[in-house]
Amino acid sequence: MGTAQQHDRRAAGRGLLSLFSAAAVTFAAGLAFVTGAAPAAADPVEQCTPTHGAVVAVDFGPFGGGVVRGCDTTPTTGYELLRDGGFTTEGTRHDGEGFICRIGTASFDSGTRYPTPLTEDCVLTPQATAYWSYWIASPGQSSWSYSPLGAMDRKPEAGDVDAWVFGGTDVGGSTGRPSFTPDDVRAGGGATPGPTPTPTDGPSVPVGKIDVPAAARWVSEQLHDGSHVVDEGAEAPDYFLTTEAAYALAAAGGRSAALDKVVARLASGATEYAYPAGPEEAPDAPAAARLALVAAATE
Repeated sequence: MGTAQQHDRRAAGRGLLSLFSAAAVTFAAGLAFVTGAAPAAADPVEQCTPTHGAVVAVDFGPFGGGVVRGCDTTPTTGYELLRDGGFTTEGTRHDGEGFICRIGTASFDSGTRYPTPLTEDCVLTPQATAYWSYWIASPGQSSWSYSPLGAMDRKPEAGDVDAWVFGGTDVGGSTGRPSFTPDDVRAGGGATPGPTPTPTDGPSVPVGKIDVPAAARWVSEQLHDGSHVVDEGAEAPDYFLTTEAAYALAAAGGRSAALDKVVARLASGATEYAYPAGPEEAPDAPAAARLALVAAATE
């Protein structure tokens, strides 16, 4: 490797690593956002009936769990139904608690809220294919409707049932419907559905084994110009997913030409990613921290 290449690589690493101190400065403020408020004590599910209270169901299938039900005997909004049904939530920093970005429950994975910060920073609105979509069904309705209102604005009626599914849909709700029916989870319904299978477009290998070279090749194939990830239909880099690609390539094979190209692209866009409000404002802590991890992982 030439001296010039080594110098450029070290310079890029120092540029990314310098963001770490900025991340530390804003980390305390970020903690208040990440922690969120505790949920109210949930009403027992059996207290919700077809004529009293409303039921909410959250599908943790994509995260290795199952469908968890909650009950609120006096629901006021869809948001309160979710919270009073025993779930914890976290909104986006941009839109506040009204945009549900993470959901957790004490009965699954010790209350971890999903998606975790490793895959979604919940700063801006999540990508259209990976967010918690909101579905509703009135008494007697046998299929789900994509809610035309946000959870803060919807007013559940007695016997209603709400569902939250991770994945995404379109405005008309033509895709991404819950894998279970309203009758499966509504008051007086059948048993709570079990875990739903998690789809994947990545390498297919036996459970418990990882084909590391195949995984690295797949990650590399997702890169635009071999240097960054671009969301479908977009032109600008998705820096969050690009840092994910850097982590994966570093874990799969250590230093490589492919990883160096990704790191160089992140270095050139570091200010844009870490300072979305401009270089004169405080940096975005999650973005700065992710870049610092890339810098540390690539020396």
